[in-house]
Amino acid sequence: MIIDLDLITKKLVSELENHKVNNLVLYKFDNINSLYDYALICSMNNYIQTKAALDAILKLVKHKLRDSFPSIRVSGEPESGWVIIDLNDLVIHLFEERLRCFYQLDQLFETRAVVYHY
Repeated sequence: MIIDLDLITKKLVSELENHKVNNLVLYKFDNINSLYDYALICSMNNYIQTKAALDAILKLVKHKLRDSFPSIRVSGEPESGWVIIDLNDLVIHLFEERLRCFYQLDQLFETRAVVYHY
């Protein structure tokens, strides 16, 4: 089955925007990253917002996009300030702002990918 990651990514971005995330950035690696093709990074105000966004993304993926993503792995807890949702070709990072600044994934990715700000 061929999946349209561009279309699916738009649906995921829309879902995250519905949860009022901050500084949403999509990185498209165009065959230069062997681990995944896309990374979505966004900032949250607190763990409650992180939990709500995580639950919404998991619901969307499990119910509407399950054929595209048969394997879903989640690392971290909303209370920790950083949750990673690994969908194989797409990885979503939900950060509290202080941890996003500390780990600086944006600086690592922006030199290696096409960057889309939302």
